[in-house]
Amino acid sequence: MPYEKIHVCYNNCMLYYKDNKHKEKCDFCDTPPYADGSNKVPRKVLRYMPITDRLQRLYAHEATTKMMRWHKESPRSMSGRMDHPHDGEAWQQFDVDFSEFALEARNVRLGIATDGFTPYGPMDAPYSCWLVFVFPYNLPPGVAMRPEYIFLSLVIPGPEHPRKKFSVFMRPLVDGLQTLKDGVLTWDASVKKSFTMKATYLWSIHDFPALRMLSGWSTHGLLACHRCLGDTKAF
Repeated sequence: MPYEKIHVCYNNCMLYYKDNKHKEKCDFCDTPPYADGSNKVPRKVLRYMPITDRLQRLYAHEATTKMMRWHKESPRSMSGRMDHPHDGEAWQQFDVDFSEFALEARNVRLGIATDGFTPYGPMDAPYSCWLVFVFPYNLPPGVAMRPEYIFLSLVIPGPEHPRKKFSVFMRPLVDGLQTLKDGVLTWDASVKKSFTMKATYLWSIHDFPALRMLSGWSTHGLLACHRCLGDTKAF
């Protein structure tokens, strides 16, 4: 599966990506992208694994294709329990609001998870690396959370915590999701013909510090509650 190496401003101001790919310095802080102009060694590199290719691969195998339609073809829970997100009100309301998308069972509903970790151990080196994972919710319970269906999409380099610059690193993934919003031609191995696969981003899973970075809403201080927003009764 393909992946891309994208040069990043050392201060996390911007990506040297698409129209900015060949720029010799940052638009915001004038920092050059390379440690040494003679050998072209980048100061910082973002790794991006395109999500479109990985979703298309799910439909290249007949058994996996059938599992990707499970959410539409399986019966709803009759026990009153939520056995799968498709039993929940949010999923069912999405089907009402976006009925054209919901008609095609092969359209993909995605979740995103992110968190940081120290690859060298907290005592060895002060290095914080952030990972962004994408996973399809179409799959049945017991399958959706298997490691082979959780796709690593971004490896955000350290050594510093990205903090409010987190959105800078998300741009390649957002561009991929925008492409999937319009649809991409995909081969369906179960019916032996192509269809237009679309995808939508439904939910994120993360702790409160990552929620702050991903949503842009502060999760500490007076307006910490992301449900109450500006209507909080806190003091």
